Amino acid sequence: MSVRETIQQVIQKEIAALETVADSLDDLSPIIDVILQCTGKLVITGMGKSGLIGRKISATFSSTATPSSFVHPAEALHGDIGTIGNDDLMLLISNSGETEEMLSLIPFLKRRNVSMISMICKVDSTLAQKSDFVIPILVNQEADPFSLIPTSSTTAMLAVGDALAVAVLKERGLTREQFAELHPSGSIGRKLLLQVEDIMHQGDDVPVVKSSTLLREVVCLMGEKRLGSAFVVSTEENTQLVGVFTDGDLRRQLQQRSNPLDLVIDEVMTPEPITVNCQNLAMEAVAIMQARKITILPVLDGEKLVGAIHLHDLIKAGLG
Repeated sequence: MSVRETIQQVIQKEIAALETVADSLDDLSPIIDVILQCTGKLVITGMGKSGLIGRKISATFSSTATPSSFVHPAEALHGDIGTIGNDDLMLLISNSGETEEMLSLIPFLKRRNVSMISMICKVDSTLAQKSDFVIPILVNQEADPFSLIPTSSTTAMLAVGDALAVAVLKERGLTREQFAELHPSGSIGRKLLLQVEDIMHQGDDVPVVKSSTLLREVVCLMGEKRLGSAFVVSTEENTQLVGVFTDGDLRRQLQQRSNPLDLVIDEVMTPEPITVNCQNLAMEAVAIMQARKITILPVLDGEKLVGAIHLHDLIKAGLG
């Protein structure tokens, strides 16, 4: 069997495992309810590969407005068990359900009346029998040739953990804005929080001309401001946008006319241009530019021209 065939076989086995688990899961609404009702945090634990999966699931819950932490079962038995409060809820992840360190946590949790959810492959195990809720991960075989290495089972655990977190998120009614508040930095934060007005050019940086300006004056201003466009308003006192003139428009005029520079800008501008509102998300400006195949947008506040945003600005902000 070639390397390519081996890789494909492993992936297909894990896909089959996910389908089996999805088909075998009962209604998990009671588990979703107990997570929603928890007044403390969701504490997740697991040994070995199950623990690594648990760390990721905990991070996913925390990032979707469910306070969560991970505690290593061995470390818990040597002092970290103090991080588990009476109001917390435990999610114990295990393949066998017979791991000594995991079972050693049970008496402490019982004394504190901490509810236990087990995500487990062996539903007849000690851990499953001692738990208040059980999520069965019924994987027929692992993806390795000996069916011994945690592969299909850990993939299924991760998928079910993601499903739980998303279900809780939806039941909480978490809004886009609330999600953004949990991700103020990095790509997610920029996409969900950054508005056009936060990165647009404004004031003297924007080449604004009135509709009676000669094209030669417009070209000089465009060269000075270096935005590749000029924005035409009806009068200096009235900043209502009436048109746009771009570098591309200039090239077309030079190709079509022998001396277009003495023309008035409103004769050659593009009227009723595509615009964006200053309070739109910057990502919406990206979408408009991509759909229209343009690189700059005039920015309006109502009907008033207040700035301009260039694709280069959006790329610099990590959005393009």
